[in-house]
Amino acid sequence: WVNRFANAGDTAMEVAGNTALR
Repeated sequence: WVNRFANAGDTAMEVAGNTALR
């Protein structure tokens, strides 16, 4: 589950970064 948690965190950061850029 650690891998899934880390992957979800990366996705959240990507979405946050994209929203900040926009």
